[in-house]
Amino acid sequence: CGLLADVLLRPEFPLDEAERLRRELHASLDDMRDDDSSLMHRFFARALYGDHPYGRPVGGTAESIDQLSVLAAQAWHRHYLKRGNLVVGAAGDLKPDELESLLSRHFTALPDGPRLDVPLKVPPPPRGLRVLIVDKPERTQSQILIGHLAPAWRDPSYLPLYVATTAFGGTFTARLMDEVRSKRGLSYGASARVSNGRGVRAFSVNVFPSAEQTAETIELVLRLISEWAHDGLRPGELEFAQSFLQKNHAFSIQTPEDRLGLRTRLHVCDMPLDHVTTFPARVAAVTPEQARQALAQHIHPQDLLITLVATAKTVLPSLQAVPALRDAQFEVVPYDSY
Repeated sequence: CGLLADVLLRPEFPLDEAERLRRELHASLDDMRDDDSSLMHRFFARALYGDHPYGRPVGGTAESIDQLSVLAAQAWHRHYLKRGNLVVGAAGDLKPDELESLLSRHFTALPDGPRLDVPLKVPPPPRGLRVLIVDKPERTQSQILIGHLAPAWRDPSYLPLYVATTAFGGTFTARLMDEVRSKRGLSYGASARVSNGRGVRAFSVNVFPSAEQTAETIELVLRLISEWAHDGLRPGELEFAQSFLQKNHAFSIQTPEDRLGLRTRLHVCDMPLDHVTTFPARVAAVTPEQARQALAQHIHPQDLLITLVATAKTVLPSLQAVPALRDAQFEVVPYDSY
């Protein structure tokens, strides 16, 4: 605890270390561009969230990395390291009063100040179908992410949508995997998820077919999303998803690190801390009608962002020939442009 306090309260900000970190950030950016999946998520987030904080990559851009400085880091430290803005947690063989004693002893120099949250406005949702091709040479496989905005974690409809999405594409035997992989062999994997955070996040479907099967796969996934949104869940899908989520919850809180990480996220996202203990029961209580209403309210097959890392000259003609994409807006951007 003393070491942690020393690092947080009395950082030195050496200039040579800052320059080394800047070089490492540039190297990480280069490495990321070699990973098609990371590229896909990076461009998807920028296109979906725009100027919203969620649209800015944590690792930065070449331009933003060059603008980093020791002075900026020192200013950030002075502004944000306040008593009301710091969350400290511990997990393990430690009692609450022991932790309080350690914090009182080592963090007396922590400046007073309020919690400093950046306001998170809701970004404008996508309208219509938009196809963003991240053009990378010589791709034999396409990494594809299809989605749009979803409700915030705190929204009452989040959990029913989360359960319904798990039923649709959250397990190895779910409808999406069955139709895309098992029946047609278009992609080794096919998954759907609803992400969570302090603000509005995303519903997304991920597939990675061969370049030749990219158009066929996207056409199928769009049809499956539309059927799911309009017709709801099939018999047995809801019950299977509920059972899966209830059993799988144990793995998310298996270690002290897991439990600490989850409770810290709950605190930062202003979620009830009893989320951990009540999650299985709340999942079991989701009704077919709640799932149907969540789909009707939040899944919009006509307003999807389709982002794929692929070789544009290979996939663009076949995508433009897909009937469902007839009125879509197409955009091609170089993979190393962001």
